[in-house]
Amino acid sequence: MINSNQRAPQRPPVENLIMDDIFMDQEERSRAQSYYQQVQQEAELNMCKFCNKQINDIEKRNNNVTMLQSSDCFHQCHIDCLREEAVNQMSNSQSVKCPRCKENIQQWELNTMLSEEEKKTIEKNQILSIVKENPNFVSCHCGNIMEFVPGQIVKGQKDDRGNPMTHEAAQHMANFRIRCLECNKNFCTQCNAEPYHTGKTCSDFNAKSCRYCADKLTQPSPSMKPAFREVCRKADCFGLMQQSCDKMLPCGHPCFGSNGEAKCMPCLDPECIEKMDPRVAPRENKDDFCNICYCSGLGQEPCLSLGCGHVYHVSCLKQRIQKQWNGPRIVFNYLDCPQCKQEIEAPHCEQINSILKKERQLQAVVVKKVMERAKFEDLHKDERLKKVGDPFYNDLKGYALKKLSYYQCFKCQDAYFGGMKDCEAAQDEAQSFKKEELVCGKCAAVAVGGGVKQCPKHGQDFIEFKCKFCCSIAQWFCWGNTHFCEPCHKKQCNQ
Repeated sequence: MINSNQRAPQRPPVENLIMDDIFMDQEERSRAQSYYQQVQQEAELNMCKFCNKQINDIEKRNNNVTMLQSSDCFHQCHIDCLREEAVNQMSNSQSVKCPRCKENIQQWELNTMLSEEEKKTIEKNQILSIVKENPNFVSCHCGNIMEFVPGQIVKGQKDDRGNPMTHEAAQHMANFRIRCLECNKNFCTQCNAEPYHTGKTCSDFNAKSCRYCADKLTQPSPSMKPAFREVCRKADCFGLMQQSCDKMLPCGHPCFGSNGEAKCMPCLDPECIEKMDPRVAPRENKDDFCNICYCSGLGQEPCLSLGCGHVYHVSCLKQRIQKQWNGPRIVFNYLDCPQCKQEIEAPHCEQINSILKKERQLQAVVVKKVMERAKFEDLHKDERLKKVGDPFYNDLKGYALKKLSYYQCFKCQDAYFGGMKDCEAAQDEAQSFKKEELVCGKCAAVAVGGGVKQCPKHGQDFIEFKCKFCCSIAQWFCWGNTHFCEPCHKKQCNQ
């Protein structure tokens, strides 16, 4: 046995044995040379023709070796070596050859070896090679290749913010902006920005700009905080900076939320959103327009991410809630997300929660009155509530809110019943009206100096007046002395 510390004696090459053995006669020497040639041929057969390394039995058992068939040479090689050579050669639109016999390897054989990812890499590199060799050709992100011809300058163009475009920006747009006919997206052929940076040259677009107004920064920021490094000194931008969150997120981007929020909202940068779990990721990014104002991007003003995932400007959402309902009739759709219609939830934004709390209180009062009135009007006996498949099946609250009309009294600000409301009439309720003419029964009784002001059983909620002209329940109190129902009030307004 050989000691572990000793090396096993190495066998000298057959060629050396033949040349060094001086005691061999001619016949023995001939047999040795024949044996040597046979060993060399076997070694040649079991050698990869791409990397020139021996192919062992383990690689054969693991199916890591192939025999070239389409070239009719049947040389063996490693599959990984063949795939690497195929990617390199085919990316440059060159044929793949056997290194030993220089015969072409057919495409069908290569396709059986290449993975889908490698095929995409080859296709992408071929496109880039074509574009590189032809300066008039450009490639879109979708893979489409187009021939680009510069256009003419169009006078009177405006940028994304509606400002007149400079001559330099208009010239750049004519020379480098193109729209892909396959994906219908426009991009810049010079810097590959998608979409095209309308109103800016590539240098202006890539230069640092104000996060609020997008103008090029020419002076230091008014704040030393990292979140406000890219803010100009305009009065409007300075005001937006004071309303914005001053924290930096772990990803390195500034928080796009509002000042005073209890918890920072998720990052709105598109690259960060792609890495998030889709169940918690925002549904818009900083470049998308606010779906309430449609005037500026979400990253240009302090934002708020609702519980449903939709993002809006804080100021836009606040204004929408404070404006309340459209038309005379009280409806609470302004408390829902404008896109998915779920109830607005903003647990970390105090300025939104404070106004939501007030509106929810009004909603609770109206719902309570609606449910009491529904029983009085026998709506709980309606067949629609019992019919399976009906939108209001087992939903008395929703059905009552749909059928009963409540208005807000101009004098006491309380909600009062104004009669039944069908779908046809609801279509016209956004007509122009005067809030001063919406007066509840108790305030109207005081105004005319008569009638019952307090019912001993129902209080003031069920005090009603009839229309002066048709005796239906009145919803309008005009001129300080006349009650109108909805149809008669429309007739009077149209005269």
